[in-house]
Formats: sequence, structure tokens, C-alpha cells
Amino acid sequence: MKAISPLIGAVLLIAFTVAVAAIVGVFLTTMTRTTVGGVERGVAGQAECAGAYIDVLQYNGTSGRLVTRNPTSNRIYIITSMNETGGSVTINAALSPGTINSTLATVASSRLTLTGFCETIGGQNISIMGSCVRGQGCWVAP
Repeated sequence: MKAISPLIGAVLLIAFTVAVAAIVGVFLTTMTRTTVGGVERGVAGQAECAGAYIDVLQYNGTSGRLVTRNPTSNRIYIITSMNETGGSVTINAALSPGTINSTLATVASSRLTLTGFCETIGGQNISIMGSCVRGQGCWVAP
């Protein structure tokens, strides 16, 4: 059996190394573009809902009557209301930009906290909150 010359062996080794480097380079470039695209979409969603919150216009701690407003330019969803002791009520209200909603929430004696999310144009859901504390303008005395 004949061996290949050292010159041809060196050329083949270099060609193989360049081919593997090209394959790895294409893979890393594709992976980086995919990752960067996902991060860009996430950052855009965060920016779109930056400062979003559930505006509590009025809350009656005795009856649980709650009036909220969506002050954002995105659709928001109010999911739950929770009082100071952890008691909660599921609300599931969807508010278009600028709309006002009236519903029943959990009864509270000193603090009501609302949780929900802001929906971005791209369909991401960013967590938001709202609250009303006894003594604030939103709290209606019984």
C-alpha cells in the first residue's frame, strides 16, 4: 500500500480544517441571529408596555365594588384582586385602551392589589399591577 505525499496530506488537512470552520461559522451565525431576534422582540414588548398599570378609580372595601381604567395604549387584562390577608377573587376583565370597567373584587379593609398583564402588539404578555389603599382618593368610605 502506498502512502500519500506529505504535501498532499498537508493540503487535505488544511482543506478539512477550513471546511469544518465554515460549517461551525454558519451554525454560530444562524444561532446568534435567532437569539438576537428573540431578545429584540422581548425588549420591544417591554418598551411597549413600559409604565403600564391598572388605574383604580374607585374601590369600596365593604361591598368590593371596583371601578378601573386602562390608561395605556395597549389592551390590558385584570386577572385577580387580592386583599391584605391574601383573600383573592378572579376577575378576568379585558380593557381596551382608555376604557373604564366596573366589577366586583375581593372585600378588603385596608389594601386591594390587582394583578394582570399588558398585551403587546406582538402578542407578548407583560405583568402589571394596580392597587388602592385606605386613605387614598380611590378608596370609598363605607
